[in-house]
Amino acid sequence: MVNTCCIIGCTSRSNKENALAFFRIPKVDAGGRHRDLLEKRRRAWLKKINRKNITDKTVKTWTRVCSKHFHSGKPADLTDDAIAF
Repeated sequence: MVNTCCIIGCTSRSNKENALAFFRIPKVDAGGRHRDLLEKRRRAWLKKINRKNITDKTVKTWTRVCSKHFHSGKPADLTDDAIAF
């Protein structure tokens, strides 16, 4: 399956020739230990994606952001409070 980046203007697609990684929008577990942090992170991702057709209620499991949009090439660790991309 080919992944594409959901960021407007980004044309990144996964294939065997590139070394890009694609990341899902964080999912919030109902009773998870880090629920507050996950909710905060998910809201931040959706705000940065800034698309009217991608909201907390409409985000799909195949919605991805490519590694080009992260400072370190990947999302921050769960326990890291920095949310940057």
